[in-house]
Amino acid sequence: MKKWLLTSVVLASVLAVSACGNANSNDSAASNASGGSNATNTSNASNGTNNSGASNAANANAPADESATSPSYFGDWTVTGVAGSTAVSTSPDDSMIGTKATYASDKAVFGKDEIQKPEYNEKELAKDDFVSELRVQPKDLGIDADSVKTVTIGDGTGMGHFFIVKDANTLLVLWDGNFYEMKKAA
Repeated sequence: MKKWLLTSVVLASVLAVSACGNANSNDSAASNASGGSNATNTSNASNGTNNSGASNAANANAPADESATSPSYFGDWTVTGVAGSTAVSTSPDDSMIGTKATYASDKAVFGKDEIQKPEYNEKELAKDDFVSELRVQPKDLGIDADSVKTVTIGDGTGMGHFFIVKDANTLLVLWDGNFYEMKKAA
């Protein structure tokens, strides 16, 4: 997670420099910085990462009724059970079952915890990176894909502030080494 945060900070710095460079296209150094930045942006768009600055700008302009362009994880969710655990975990907490969550552009709510104006940071992990970071095989969680989307909200330290997008109707929330499955409300 720390590597991703550092990468985000570096990308934000590059974007800031390139924005300054785009203001004066006659400056060749600025033009070169802009070209390098565009390659970085293209790379980020293709691997599914999301620059938090761009995310905030999009969130600020999002309509109240989340549009069709909203991420699949926006909506109301309910914890339905435990999908799996890491090798080092506590016993699953059955009291989590039934917990409600809402993820939207203006707020993120998990149980009684609420974040106003959340920053959603998406990261696409290849299978090997997923295993390295989360210490579990995607297939053990019912995920059969070449890459897995993870989402961190803010610092990612609270319950529901980090989750995995299993599919459009299923999220997995990691807490104390247990993956709690959440289903989207109909």
